[in-house]
Amino acid sequence: MPCLGRRLHVSYAAFTLLAVESDASPGIRGNASSSAAPKLPRRSSEKHCHLLATRLLQAPSLEEFDGCMAAKMSSDSLHDWGIPGAEFVALASCWCSHNVSQTIEDYGCCSDDQFEQMCSISCDPDCNSDLAKQCIEKCPPMCLEARDYFVEQDLCSHCNVKDCFPVLKCLTANAAYLTETGKLSRTCHEVDFLHSEKITAYWQCWRDA
Repeated sequence: MPCLGRRLHVSYAAFTLLAVESDASPGIRGNASSSAAPKLPRRSSEKHCHLLATRLLQAPSLEEFDGCMAAKMSSDSLHDWGIPGAEFVALASCWCSHNVSQTIEDYGCCSDDQFEQMCSISCDPDCNSDLAKQCIEKCPPMCLEARDYFVEQDLCSHCNVKDCFPVLKCLTANAAYLTETGKLSRTCHEVDFLHSEKITAYWQCWRDA
């Protein structure tokens, strides 16, 4: 059963409000490994990141992004969560559909650790480009699931996430093609699993215990 052992819930709403709690405390951003990484000095012409302002004045595109992700997690969603990298498909789709990169850029935060990769995504990438072909070769589809599944130790050793994020849509399209043609096994369909009668009954039993 592909759902066993997989992380079954992600707070997508938190994604758009990742904490830049104050300009004086950059160490609280992300996990320990990312906060410990050395940061490149900002160019003097670069906007200062004021993402905290979005908490007080929630930009429409961020609200729409949250709503888009919530809809993809709903029980009647048509999003296929059984394709490797489905989470990235959803993120890229909602991000591009609501032009979130422009909003984050307007706040001067596209170079912030939390948003640099997402801002680098090409919403209409050339999947025949040398970069796309190299990334498809070096980043097999299950590299998109490495946080949630056990993968072969060396499977993703040549996959450079930062370099390949601009062509993320090419990686997910390749994963979808391989899955649809039966060359790649499906992964856990989280929405169907979480809304299944047996899981619902389990949680009701847990609450009643």
